[in-house]
Amino acid sequence: LFDRTSGRLLGRLTGLESTILHLAYSPDGRWLAAMLGGKNGVRVFDAENDRETGRDSDYGDRSQSAHFSPDSRYLLTTSYDGQLRRYALQEGKLTVPLRAPTAGGKNPYAARFSPDGRLIAVGFAGTTLVQVLDAQSLAEVARPATTGVDNGDLSKIAWSADGRYLFAAGRWQVAGKHGVRRWQVSDWSRYADLPVADNTVMDLAPLPGGGLLFAAQDPAWGVIA
Repeated sequence: LFDRTSGRLLGRLTGLESTILHLAYSPDGRWLAAMLGGKNGVRVFDAENDRETGRDSDYGDRSQSAHFSPDSRYLLTTSYDGQLRRYALQEGKLTVPLRAPTAGGKNPYAARFSPDGRLIAVGFAGTTLVQVLDAQSLAEVARPATTGVDNGDLSKIAWSADGRYLFAAGRWQVAGKHGVRRWQVSDWSRYADLPVADNTVMDLAPLPGGGLLFAAQDPAWGVIA
């Protein structure tokens, strides 16, 4: 863990049972979630003192994604066991999760709360399906159009900061490049595609003032206005 301004090392998370596959801070800065490889699940730490406050090891396979709700009250995780889990946080402790099997097969890769916390988007490794779920019930409410996405996957997901758009990318290629697809949230049949990289897109992140940051295995990264 590093100080953002100086780059000084502040501490380390040690003694974890497997490789860390993803890290996520809560929006209020109080909690840090770590997702682990194998069947080791999730750990939650107090961001001030690195003390573990919660864990769930009841996972059937690796997990690639953790995301906190905008109000920092909930934690959303994925696992290659095919389950999406939504936990309530009580002073950093994890309650028994609400679970839901995903429609996209066994490998849900990334799941993200919308900026208003009402919806969840899920992308999958190995398939081009994208799901939009109700954040409270985890019931499906939409499947954004994937017309023309006939290869790879759309495993990386991000909402725009204003919540008007949903973005997805991954191993999908269009016009000889790996692309990003953008849907308009009010009409899931409307989309636009932009080729951005020569290799797999590994992450997407919304920018506060609008636009999108992407990172790819070229290695390359960039900003889409």
